[in-house]
Amino acid sequence: HKPSTQADSMRPDDRLALALRHAALASIMGLRNGLHYGVKIRAPHSLVMKFLFSMNKPVKENIIAIIKMSFAHARNLGAFVLIYKGILGALRVLQLSAGGPINTAP
Repeated sequence: HKPSTQADSMRPDDRLALALRHAALASIMGLRNGLHYGVKIRAPHSLVMKFLFSMNKPVKENIIAIIKMSFAHARNLGAFVLIYKGILGALRVLQLSAGGPINTAP
């Protein structure tokens, strides 16, 4: 027996609106978290790699390269999460609009 939730007692239109809102918020939060995690992971890695293998270049050039690589990594990771969460949310909304049950947590 499946436990009852608040969403089970909602009207279908309200459930659909809630799913749309959740999909939008999850996508935006995923983008933010992807950007944060991308910089948090890539910057220290780039710093170590640049100073290990590019010591013959000027420091300013190395720092600019580290910043560019960190932001590119963060942008790519954030975009991936945004697209992934957007697709999951769209599929959830489609299933709800077709009258199907949602078997996973929002």
